[in-house]
Amino acid sequence: MGQLVIETHWERLVRRSNHQFIQAEEWLVNATAAGDAYAAQDAAYEALRTGMSAAIFLYHFAEVAFERNAVNPHPESIAAMRALIQANSHSVTGDARPDDHRILGGLANAVKHAELKDPNIIEVPHTGVVVRISHGKPVAFDEGRANGTPQVVVVATGGDRSLRAIIENVSNGWNMILGLPV
Repeated sequence: MGQLVIETHWERLVRRSNHQFIQAEEWLVNATAAGDAYAAQDAAYEALRTGMSAAIFLYHFAEVAFERNAVNPHPESIAAMRALIQANSHSVTGDARPDDHRILGGLANAVKHAELKDPNIIEVPHTGVVVRISHGKPVAFDEGRANGTPQVVVVATGGDRSLRAIIENVSNGWNMILGLPV
């Protein structure tokens, strides 16, 4: 994948993964509303799978942007590139969400290594759970779906967070930095 132009990498890998996750979560909502337990179960697994995939691609895009000198002036390190995306990640209301990129990193590492090491994400109430389906409204910020509507959430120290909101916030940061479409 190292040969792809930055915009192509974003469009074909990152953005496509994000959109597949959003579609899967919508399928989950619709199957649940229709009362189809089998379809809802399939949709839940698909939403979790595509959400994890989106988190991995979106988090590691910082490394892609760094290696391809996509940002001018070029940050001096990958840590500086991550700091740049953290500083530019905002909610749709404009509120700063500097921890969202780091949360994606913790989720990506937990998915890749089957072990959670990020102290900002905790596994409650089930051992090893980092991302799950929830029917409750995430509590950390006014984001996510209303109570009773299923969604994928990241279990974090400040309260459950909507994975969709985190992905959108970080994607908005890349839009601000590089003008990439969300």
